[in-house]
Amino acid sequence: MTSFQAYFDSLFLGARLTETVRGFSRSELHLLSYASCLLSLYGGKPVSDWDYNFSSTPSGLPYAPDLDEAISYNMRMGYVTEQGNLLKVTAEGNLGLDFWKELTINQERVVYLNGASDCLLLFTPNVIREAIEYEPAFAFIKRHTQTSWLFSEQIVDRLHDTFAELRALMPYGSEDLSLPLTAWLEYLLITGRENERHNTAN
Repeated sequence: MTSFQAYFDSLFLGARLTETVRGFSRSELHLLSYASCLLSLYGGKPVSDWDYNFSSTPSGLPYAPDLDEAISYNMRMGYVTEQGNLLKVTAEGNLGLDFWKELTINQERVVYLNGASDCLLLFTPNVIREAIEYEPAFAFIKRHTQTSWLFSEQIVDRLHDTFAELRALMPYGSEDLSLPLTAWLEYLLITGRENERHNTAN
C-alpha cells in the first residue's frame, strides 16, 4: 500500500457514499477525497499533511493514484464489492473501518472527510463534480486538455486567499465544515453557469 491514509480515506468515504447514495464510482471517491483535502487547507493545514497528491485528468476531474490503488486493494481484500455499475463497502470493510477510525492519527482527518461527505445531503455527486470543474485551476486545465498537479504552490496560495475570505463570511464558531464547502460550491456553480451563459450568448 503506497499510502495508509489513502486506504483509510477510501474506506471511510466509500462507507459514507454506500450509506448516503447506495454506492459509488471510483471518480466519485476521488472527487470527495479532493474536497476533503480542500477542507484541510481551509482549516489551515499544509497540503503535505494530506499524505497523497492529486492531479487533474484531461477531462478536468481530480485523480489520486494512491487512492485508486487503495480502492483496488480494498476490492481484493473483500472490503469493497462491485454491484452493477456501483462499488459498495461490505460488512467486513465496515468492521475494518471501525478499528481504523479509533486511531489518533485519523481523528482530525475524519472531520474533513465528514465535512465533504455531508455535502451529499444537499448536492448529488454530479452537481459537486460540475461545481469543481468551474474552479479556475480546473477550468484552465480542462480547456487545455492537459494533466497537471492540482496543488502547485501557486494554486495553493490562491486557495488560501479564497478560503480566508470564506472564513470571514462564516458564522463565528461554526464547527460544521460542510457549511464553508457548500457555500464555496454554490459560488462556483452560480459564477460558472453565469459565465457559460455569457459565453454562449456571445
